[in-house]
Amino acid sequence: MNQISKITGFYYLNYPDCNPPDVYNAGSETYVEAGDANSHENNFLLTFSVFVATAAFLASRVSDANKSFFLRNVIVVNRFDDSIIREALYRHLADLENFAERK
Repeated sequence: MNQISKITGFYYLNYPDCNPPDVYNAGSETYVEAGDANSHENNFLLTFSVFVATAAFLASRVSDANKSFFLRNVIVVNRFDDSIIREALYRHLADLENFAERK
């Protein structure tokens, strides 16, 4: 199999057509399309699912009432912003195959 070396696209399931109302308190399952050096937006090798969230979003889910919150494949960012999320996804690109859910 070809080595995953780039992200060809990513999109948020909770915010398909808009930004979240509060970029400091947001979270969404995110599909990440990835491929090798020859891949592009319409020709990628794999799709992964990760949950991208801010710390405030996670804290709000672990309130006194809920007491706990469980997710796998979480990437925590300080602001729900495309450029920050893209940077985080590239930083953890090598780990996606081992830790993210394949779609």
